[in-house]
This record gives sequence, structure tokens and C-alpha cells, in this order.
Amino acid sequence: MKKILHLVIIAFSIIVIGSFASLFQNGMNVSFPFFLDQVVDHVKSLINPTQLTYESPVGSGVERSIFPLMFEYYGYSLFILLSGFSLSLLSALLLTYFTFLVPPSIRIGIKRTVGVLEAIPRHFSDSHRSAKLYCLLSRDWDSHI
Repeated sequence: MKKILHLVIIAFSIIVIGSFASLFQNGMNVSFPFFLDQVVDHVKSLINPTQLTYESPVGSGVERSIFPLMFEYYGYSLFILLSGFSLSLLSALLLTYFTFLVPPSIRIGIKRTVGVLEAIPRHFSDSHRSAKLYCLLSRDWDSHI
């Protein structure tokens, strides 16, 4: 119950903040009736989101519906995200498969290279542990633990 109350308070705050610009009309003249009309309009538009429109910022007066355009951009962004995830997963699987096909001596070198690449972010975040990267490169890791 407490979380629902917080959600309602947050939603109401967003609506009031969105309507706050309409409180001041023609400079510093405070207009409460226009502010309340804007709050009601925002609530109505959130109840029926298919009717939301926007006007071109150039000022041509052309109003366009938000949702067909927004779904097009959302679909394109989702396509790029899923394509990148699929490409990274496929490349990880292929590199793992090829790693198992190489001789053990080359596999050890690959493991060391991957170990160094994994240690680089930790090296930059933990400056007092700078010996880790040196020990990893010098093959004396066990002697410095």
C-alpha cells in the first residue's frame, strides 16, 4: 500500500511539474485557473495516450500523432540492441569454439592474453593493487598472492 501511494505521489508530481510552465502567463502574471486546466489536460492525455500529439518546433502549426512515430523509432532502437547482442553472442561462441581447436600451447597464450585484458579495468580502479598486472605478466602470480 505504501509503494502504491509513493507511485501516485510521483505521478502527480510529474504532472504538476509538467504543468508548472503554464502557471506564469505573459511574464510574471500568475494564472491558477490556466494552471489547473493544464493539469486536467495532462491527466486526460495520460488516460488516453493514443490522442497525444506534438507540434513541430519550427512553428509551422502542423500537429502529428506521437505513437506511430514513436513505435517506429522504438522498433529501430530495439533492432539495433538485439542485433548487437546477437552479434556479440555469436562472436563469443565462435571464438570459444576456435579456442578449443588450437593446440594447448597456443591456448595457454590465449588464456594469458584474456587474463591481462580482464585485469586492465581492475588495475585502473584499484591503484594500490598495481602489482597484480605486473605479476600476471611476469608469470609470478603464485609467489605474490
